[in-house]
Amino acid sequence: MIGKLAIYFLVGGAITTLISWLGSSGRPVIAAFVANLPMLTVVTFIFIYLTSGPEVTVSYAKGLIAFLPAWLFYVFFVMLTVSSLGIFRALGGGLALYVLSALVSRLLLLKTNWWS
Repeated sequence: MIGKLAIYFLVGGAITTLISWLGSSGRPVIAAFVANLPMLTVVTFIFIYLTSGPEVTVSYAKGLIAFLPAWLFYVFFVMLTVSSLGIFRALGGGLALYVLSALVSRLLLLKTNWWS
């Protein structure tokens, strides 16, 4: 189990490092493109499937879709407030908005039995 976690950590860290390097070296559009490539989800899908099978993989995919609106709220909040609030307040507010909207999404989807 520790070996698997180490691999997960290294793969995720490598992807995050690449994105951070691209963004800080004057290539923010390329960094955004790479960050939005489904690289992390491809790796995560594979690891979840190999560990837990197709049902859990489908549940994870539903979670990604369910939390997409919350992620969009977060990104727009940061984009619109970083100049006036600074990075840490913008991120804090964006994360708070993400958590709140994710909870609302989860509650609404539980009522529809779409995501059990």
